[in-house]
Amino acid sequence: FPSHDKQWNESGLARLSKHMQEHDCGTITAFRSKEGCAGAEDKPYTRADNQKRNKQLYAQLQMKGYMVTAVHGAYIENYNTPNAKGVRENVYFVVDGRDTGSLREDLINLGGKFEQDSILFIPKGGKGSILIGTNDCPQAYPGFGKEIKFNDRKMGQGGEFMT
Repeated sequence: FPSHDKQWNESGLARLSKHMQEHDCGTITAFRSKEGCAGAEDKPYTRADNQKRNKQLYAQLQMKGYMVTAVHGAYIENYNTPNAKGVRENVYFVVDGRDTGSLREDLINLGGKFEQDSILFIPKGGKGSILIGTNDCPQAYPGFGKEIKFNDRKMGQGGEFMT
């Protein structure tokens, strides 16, 4: 059923694109390979740990009134370091459907709480997105409080960092 799958994917991408045009959006997860700064002495998170953490994150996003959709993502923890590790994660695509204007700050705070290297914020209109560092560990990319702006997005294509 390849044509059906392609049609569904295009439909899903169109829906996400519409949300990005009309509201602030972003992506976040609670998945992480280890506690803390992921040093040798830090406790690894199991898949069950990460699923539980993600459920807690989902509940907090719901309590704040955001629309939340589960999607798959790929990320490189400790990017550009000897400890770089590609990971697959369950990610949430979050939409500020009520246009509260609080999504960026809420994602940053939750990214810090769940030990994430960064969150992705997509301003209303969908023109560009911003990777924002939420972790003060030395190897965290892009670095605590630092921002990397992207002026375009590639829908339906893969990359090193993708949702």
